[in-house]
Amino acid sequence: MAVFLFVVLRTVGIVEGGDLLKFEHDQLRIDVLVMLTGGLVLGIAFGILDIFLDTEKIRKRSYGFIILIKSVFHISILILATYIIVVIISLSEAGFAFRHEYSFSLSKWIISGDFLAALIYTLVASLIISLIKQVGRTFGPGNLLRFMMGTYHHPKEEERIFMFLDMKSSSTHAEKLGHIKYSKLIQDCFYYLTDVVLERKVEIYHYVGDEAILTWRVNEGLEDANCIKTYFDFEEEIKEKAEYYDEEYGVVPEFKAGLNIGLVTIAEVGEIKRELHFHGDVLNTASRIEGECNRFNKKILISKHLKDRLPRNLDLIIDLIGNISLKGREKTLDVYSVEMKGLTSI
Repeated sequence: MAVFLFVVLRTVGIVEGGDLLKFEHDQLRIDVLVMLTGGLVLGIAFGILDIFLDTEKIRKRSYGFIILIKSVFHISILILATYIIVVIISLSEAGFAFRHEYSFSLSKWIISGDFLAALIYTLVASLIISLIKQVGRTFGPGNLLRFMMGTYHHPKEEERIFMFLDMKSSSTHAEKLGHIKYSKLIQDCFYYLTDVVLERKVEIYHYVGDEAILTWRVNEGLEDANCIKTYFDFEEEIKEKAEYYDEEYGVVPEFKAGLNIGLVTIAEVGEIKRELHFHGDVLNTASRIEGECNRFNKKILISKHLKDRLPRNLDLIIDLIGNISLKGREKTLDVYSVEMKGLTSI
């Protein structure tokens, strides 16, 4: 799309000898075909490059660095691709006929102002696309489009699943490590949550200190018990990097979680720093359920409302903890513990 726009911007309305530049039908067809083919090839190349650059070392760098490094690689690919096309066309008989029959010449174009314009245009397009992608990651999957479409400009009611994911013994860790190193520990933990978030269709609502508040649309959260398995996938990520945590911090972090399902009101809040906010008792209840994990010595607790909606799943062991009174609530609530089969409870 970006290459096609470039062709339009560079050709439409060009004046030659006082008249608008006119293309012969065959020449225009060849020029557009070459440009669109080149655009497709470049688009695929840039996409593959993004996949290879999506590494831990790159993702942990600043947004500015990520955008800059991708732009440099995009420019390099454009130059390399152009030279390859020039060589191929110059060496082929079809290319020889093409250069003599049509005014479009890649070998002349590469030393022209048009090529410089293409380089500058590629740089700008690359910066814009990379910036949009990084802003999209900042807002969370799908949220940038919702802001642009004004989905929640006016408050709407939706049924949602919420998880409050909290680090165990956080005060002890903070006291032992000091605030700087403790903050780095939190950064590392939630960095490694990223892949789980993408795989399990999670939306991150908030990071609050050492706690992450996660949410799902009901269908996505209940599918394959994504809302539950997110916790155990995250636990596995931490176990796989246990050696790193032990060497770097002298501790392997553990987390506990509380989940609930129910109706919430969603609305855009703020003008300078606009955010999506969720309002409803379902969040308070999920938070209170998470707060009971230490009391019952469990990793993850869920409400009866969520337990009744979960699909039948042989991988999960769900046990009733009891009908308990949650802090700040008058009514009692049935709360259940969840474990994966084959894993031992803490």
